Amino acid sequence: MAEIGRVLTHPREADRLVVDVADMRRRIADQHRRPPIWEVKHRRGGLIDLEFIAQFLQLRWAHQCPEVLRQNTGVALAALARAGVLDAGAAEELDRALTLWRNVQGLLKLTVEDPFDESGAPPALRAILARGAGAIDFERMKLDMSAVAAEVRARYSALVARPATRARRRLGILEPTAAHMTEEETT
Repeated sequence: MAEIGRVLTHPREADRLVVDVADMRRRIADQHRRPPIWEVKHRRGGLIDLEFIAQFLQLRWAHQCPEVLRQNTGVALAALARAGVLDAGAAEELDRALTLWRNVQGLLKLTVEDPFDESGAPPALRAILARGAGAIDFERMKLDMSAVAAEVRARYSALVARPATRARRRLGILEPTAAHMTEEETT
C-alpha cells in the first residue's frame, strides 16, 4: 500500500497528464460510439466521464494534497472539494449525478436483461425506475438523465477536454482527427 501511495502521489507533468487522460477517454468513446441513454456507464456524461474527472483530479493534485486519494468516486469528489481542488458546487453536482447513474444502473441490472428496451417495459418497471431515480414519472426521469448527462459533460469539458486541447498545443502534439475527437474537443 505504501508503494501504491508513493506512485499515486508522485508529481506529474500537468499538460502530459491531461492529454493522456483525454486520450484514454477518447479510446473508450471510440469503442462505444453511440451508446443508448440507458447505458449509463458509457454514454457521454455518464459514469465513465464522471470517474475520469475524479481520477484525473486525484492524479493531478495528489502530490500536493495526498488526502484527495480515495477509491470511492463519491468520497473522492468530497475530498477534492475539501482540498480546494474542485469547486464545492461542482463536487455536489457530480455526486448527485453519480448517485443517479448508480441507481439507474443498479435497477436496470436487477430488473432487465441488456439492452433495456423502454418501449417494451411494463408500466410497473417504468415506475420503479422513475422512483429509484427520484423522478415523478418515467418521462421526467429521461429528461433528468439528459440534464444530468449534459452537466457532467460540461464539467468533463471544462476540467479535462478543453485543458487537454490547450495542453496539446503547448506540447506540440497533433490534434486527433475529427473522427476521433469528442464533442467537447471540437468546441
